[in-house]
Amino acid sequence: MTNQIDNTPEIIDSEFTAAAEELGIEDVNQPEELTGNASSEPVIDEAQQQAEIEAAKMVIASSLRFTVSGIVKVDIDDSHYDNTAEAYAVLIIKYFPGGLFALLDKYKEELAAGTMTILLIKAVREAKAVKEQEEDKPEDSNKTDNEPEADHATAQ
Repeated sequence: MTNQIDNTPEIIDSEFTAAAEELGIEDVNQPEELTGNASSEPVIDEAQQQAEIEAAKMVIASSLRFTVSGIVKVDIDDSHYDNTAEAYAVLIIKYFPGGLFALLDKYKEELAAGTMTILLIKAVREAKAVKEQEEDKPEDSNKTDNEPEADHATAQ
C-alpha cells in the first residue's frame, strides 16, 4: 500500500488559495516566480537605484581611501576617489540588481582572497624595506668593544 501525493503546481496553488479563502484573506498575491509571470530582470524604481548607488559609492570610496593611503602611502584629491567609486557603483547596480551587498554575497570568498593578497603584498613590501634598511646600516657590528678605533687605523 503506497500513498501517492499529487504535488503539481496547480494542485499546490489551488490548496493555498483554498486555505487563504478559508482564513479570510481576500487578496492573495502569490510571488511572481510561482505564477510564472516573473520577468528576467527585477524592476527597481529610480529612487531605490539612486540610493543603492550612493550607498555603494560611499563604501567603495572609503575602501579606496584606505587602500591608497594605507598601502600605497600617498594622498590624492578626494574627487578621484569619488569619481572612481561612482563609476564602480553604477556598474555594480547594473550587473547586480541587489546592489553592493548582492555582489558581496555572491563573491565574498573571491573578494576575501583578493583583499588578503593585497595585504600580503603590503607585508612583503614592508618586510623588504626593513631588510634593505638593515643592510644599508654601517658595518659597526664588525667592531668589538676590545678593539679601539686607533688600532684599526694603524693596522691598515
